[in-house]
Amino acid sequence: MMDAAEHALGATLTVFDKGQVLVSLNPHTGSSAPMSPAVCRVEMARAATWFREVTTARGTWEEPANPPGALAQALVERQDWRKIPKLKTITDHPLWLAPGRMLSPGYDPQSHIYGAFQDFHAVHEDATREEAEEALIKLRAVVNTFPWAEPHDEAAALAAMLACVSRPTMKKAPLVLVSAPAPGSGKAVLAKALARFAQGKDVTSGVLPADDVEIEKRLISSLLESPPVLLFEEIGDGKAGQEIDSASLRNLATAEIMEGRYLGGCRT
Repeated sequence: MMDAAEHALGATLTVFDKGQVLVSLNPHTGSSAPMSPAVCRVEMARAATWFREVTTARGTWEEPANPPGALAQALVERQDWRKIPKLKTITDHPLWLAPGRMLSPGYDPQSHIYGAFQDFHAVHEDATREEAEEALIKLRAVVNTFPWAEPHDEAAALAAMLACVSRPTMKKAPLVLVSAPAPGSGKAVLAKALARFAQGKDVTSGVLPADDVEIEKRLISSLLESPPVLLFEEIGDGKAGQEIDSASLRNLATAEIMEGRYLGGCRT
């Protein structure tokens, strides 16, 4: 019964295995979230028609039934799903996955990336030098009002913009620090602009805790939701010059796989 339920859930392409955590995906918003047994039971009801066998003195027959709660609990805790597809991340825009191969809307089983977008326009395989220079002019126009301290600071901002939109194809997460020699220079504005460039809408910013255990939980919980960008406006208590030494942040920026417990869950 568990194998049949797992097969039905996997066929929906809205339930995925993300880092050994069962998540449900909303194809309209492009967000994902860890599944509780109750949510898993709802998804099981959507994925298949369930019956239970009834036996009385008049005979035996089947009647419609809700999915068993114990089965939903077992599926969520299983952590080894052979028939549920793996999910690496979600993107709301087309991406080149390899030369000549572009991500189409929906799930790509080869890259494990889900394209949560509808509009899809064919793009030629490579750009000309002239097209690249025209694109660079448009990108520079987005950030040309910032008072760069040095010319290479603008280059760093442009690199961050491109990293934000191509993040799903990267094996490791680039870490970008925006700093300025004086308050009110537009650090937060630039960071929010980079994040908005990545997904076309405002991104909620948060405070990065000073405690590394809390940082780990915050990062793991956020990564399960597959956001293209994580934005932290303050570090620790928010005091100027605050420094933080975090093994979790180093791991996030240098390792392909990150392990830890997530908020609201007791599992790794």
